Amino acid sequence: MELRSARRLRRSPPPPPDGATSGHLPRSSDRISALSDDMILVILSRLGSVRAAARTGLLSRRWRGLWTRLTDLVFCGDASDTIEAALAGFSASHVVSSIHIHIRFPRTHDPSSLLRTVALLSPAELMFVLKNEEQFIWPLYRSPVADVVLPSFHRVTSIELDVGLLSIGPPPAAGEFPALEKLSLAGYILDLGTLLSRCPRLRVLGVTFRDANDPLSLHAELAALETAVAVLGLTMSLLAIETRRIYVVNAAGFGPLLRAMARLSPRKVMITQKFGGHEYGRDEFRGHIEADLPCFHYATSIDMDLLSTVRFTLLPDGEFSALDTLSLPWRCSIPDLDSLVRRCPRLRVLKVALATGDVTVRSASLQDLSLYGYAKADAVAANTNPSQFQQQLRFVDALVQSLTGQLQSMYNLGARKVLFLPVGSCPSLRELSFGRDCSAEEKTMAARYNVAAEAVVSTVLNFVWKN
Repeated sequence: MELRSARRLRRSPPPPPDGATSGHLPRSSDRISALSDDMILVILSRLGSVRAAARTGLLSRRWRGLWTRLTDLVFCGDASDTIEAALAGFSASHVVSSIHIHIRFPRTHDPSSLLRTVALLSPAELMFVLKNEEQFIWPLYRSPVADVVLPSFHRVTSIELDVGLLSIGPPPAAGEFPALEKLSLAGYILDLGTLLSRCPRLRVLGVTFRDANDPLSLHAELAALETAVAVLGLTMSLLAIETRRIYVVNAAGFGPLLRAMARLSPRKVMITQKFGGHEYGRDEFRGHIEADLPCFHYATSIDMDLLSTVRFTLLPDGEFSALDTLSLPWRCSIPDLDSLVRRCPRLRVLKVALATGDVTVRSASLQDLSLYGYAKADAVAANTNPSQFQQQLRFVDALVQSLTGQLQSMYNLGARKVLFLPVGSCPSLRELSFGRDCSAEEKTMAARYNVAAEAVVSTVLNFVWKN
């Protein structure tokens, strides 16, 4: 046979014999199941949950039961009885590194029972997050008996426990945490001082007080916390207060509350005032609070989301030397915002909602400035692109001015009913973004326009009613 090119005719290698492949393994062999147990356990751990790992036993007998040898256990969205049954499948001598549980209430009828089952495995790390169903509202009254009793863990070094709107209390008298070094608690916390006294090696603590009954009980818990921080030498990673009760964050108690929080030197500060389900409307929260702003020397983040109008009458003398992010209340008044910012040498993110007035901000470190409310910014940090920021303000002002003229024209034409909808993000721009997320700049402009537009509409309505 003669070829046009000078290349030799290459013959294909002979086919392998029946039942074999070129890799000298039977064609029907399961290469994944041929892996070692340790390698299969690595694969199972990457599936993200114990449920998914257990289901692999349906694919191969070789995989059945291997999930009971996992050392990092994750349960997400499972019922409590299902989780307890799964935990019972682990040997008491099996060493568990971590257990992460994310469940919902009231699907979980007895969180304390589930925690006791977890304690039998004595993990080194525990994360237990209990989210309330959407229809579950904040309770009106609190019982002195804890909904969730934290059992003792003798080997655990880290605990993150969030019980949602339920109450949590310390273990019985004999319960201790001899190895615990890091603790994070969130919920309606009962007898925090007793719990901390049973953690002799505790070093890092994060606390979220949720739905405190009254200012007195909250101040008592903060006082007990201050004593424990001083005795144990604790570092407060987080100090947060979430409440829907109007008398907890009020004019008389807000200043002392801030000072008590500042004495604990937290790294992250959060104060949030939320709705109480169907119990209250937003207007019932609105009030006027005057308080001095204390200095949080070690705080890297301060976030206040209140429904009241807050006026900080006096700024601190010291510096917020570690502050990176500052988010101030829904409506706040500060004597000199520029002076406050200059006392934050590391501030990168500033979000402030102002009721009225012009704003002047100067900072060498500021990178993200968000102003909510119909306020004008005279100067901003060099790193925030002042010209672009001013262009955004002028664009919003132009839109608001055009809205005023449009409403007047519609009124002159005889319109008496107008449906006004707030603006939001643009879906087409979101689709063009890399992560298909809303633009922060766009959301800032939309929020600024909505607040200004609301004021314009209210002015027009008042004019119509008077005439």
